[in-house]
Amino acid sequence: LETINMDDTTIPVGNGSFLEIISPRDASTSLGRWLAKAGGSGGYMLAIQHSDVAGVRRRAREMGIAEVLADVVQGYELAQFSPWELGVIIEVDGIPDPAVWYWDHLGVQPEPDAMVNDIVAVEVSVQDPDAVVAAWNRLLDLEASGTRRVHLGDRCVSFVAGAGKPRMTAVTLRLAQDQPRATEQLLGLQVNYV
Repeated sequence: LETINMDDTTIPVGNGSFLEIISPRDASTSLGRWLAKAGGSGGYMLAIQHSDVAGVRRRAREMGIAEVLADVVQGYELAQFSPWELGVIIEVDGIPDPAVWYWDHLGVQPEPDAMVNDIVAVEVSVQDPDAVVAAWNRLLDLEASGTRRVHLGDRCVSFVAGAGKPRMTAVTLRLAQDQPRATEQLLGLQVNYV
């Protein structure tokens, strides 16, 4: 990300999930402009493993959703889509094996005494949750659940009604050890520990 004027840190959370924290080196980057418009820190993007990136790209064109990036990383196709119809930027990564991810080759594992061991859910605030859920389901070719949730395997993205710019508002993390449930504010997000 240095080539696009951003810094990042990737944290293995467990169960094949990673949390990547990025920050702009200056306000002129697309992330810097987004943070200014959104009113400060917060969730920016969700990366989702999908076996048919070409199909997702085709459906995005049919739906009029702007593709903001298409690339090949480590031999895998990826595409990113505009947040205006989806609430956040969605990155679709064409890694066919669910047990594989970009950072696996680094050999980095969660700390043995880590407080959390999985990302369970993400919450996104949008003006029309039902329309956004329908767009996600169509874009990713998923079955509708009849709720304001998009199910991604054992994880889900929930959509809530909110005024203002669409944005990620909460993340739910599974506690690895026998600890009491808790909630805190961190980097502009409500973090729920369950």
